Amino acid sequence: MAPEKPDGITLGLERITRFLEQVLPTDPRAQLRVVHVAGTNGKGSVCALVSTALIAAGYRVGTFNSPHFLEPNDAVRLQGVPIPKDEYQRLRQWIEELDTQALAEHGRLSQFEQTTALALWWFAQSSVDIAVVEVGLGGQRDATNVFGAADGQRGVGRSLVQCICPVDEDHLGLIGNNVEEIAREKAGIMRPGSWIVIANQDRSEAFHKIRQVAHRVSPGRIINVRRQPTYDIHVPNFAIAE
Repeated sequence: MAPEKPDGITLGLERITRFLEQVLPTDPRAQLRVVHVAGTNGKGSVCALVSTALIAAGYRVGTFNSPHFLEPNDAVRLQGVPIPKDEYQRLRQWIEELDTQALAEHGRLSQFEQTTALALWWFAQSSVDIAVVEVGLGGQRDATNVFGAADGQRGVGRSLVQCICPVDEDHLGLIGNNVEEIAREKAGIMRPGSWIVIANQDRSEAFHKIRQVAHRVSPGRIINVRRQPTYDIHVPNFAIAE
């Protein structure tokens, strides 16, 4: 893989994974449980709703959105409050210095990869109970797709729930050449043994591809939400396991 410029877009997990595993003092993923949100439309709203519900339920919640809303620091939140600007700038400079010193064979981290590493580090240092993480671009090869399975046995960190919001034609040619390919890319965040929530899909080809992948990855743990809701399972009581 050719090195990328820090502000370029080259999808892949080599750089961010190596940085988390080998460059940071400790890998923050080991302390994190995650709700991961992908899709074309509605990701930010879903992250806000899920974060608010978890906070109301008594959990300590970190939220990472992409892109930011008004200021760069508001992409990274604890209990709904953005990381302080001075703390954000301090961590950003620290991440950049570590990245420069590492001289990785796969090239420098992108700006988004730096922000992802910053968010995960701050969440771990803040001892969050759960991190709600919005995918930046696509899913399978996105820098946020670095968490292991829900059982904690496969990979680092635990992705407990994956939500796939409505999928449409976005970033054609970069993450797929049609809706079905784009849906497959976004479904790449799914993990075995996790709960998978499929939002109402206006594009039938997206729905069928997402559901196909979900049944292969985590059968029996799929919540399919439609305008007239039908469910592949019934979940009478759902809580985040300790």
